Amino acid sequence: MPDADAEHFERNPTCGDEITVRLRLEPGTDRIAAVAWQGGTAARSRWRRPRSSPTWPSAGPSRNS
Repeated sequence: MPDADAEHFERNPTCGDEITVRLRLEPGTDRIAAVAWQGGTAARSRWRRPRSSPTWPSAGPSRNS
């Protein structure tokens, strides 16, 4: 989501999993218009596939639109 108003990244120090969450606000409000996320697993747990929201990297309309 290249036009995200906010982005946050976290890494789990125990297992190495990572996630990035991005959101876009409706103009002139504090209401969330779209959310996207992307995550991955550490090398030692690669049996799990990396996952992401269906809207990554560009968000479509929100569910409430």
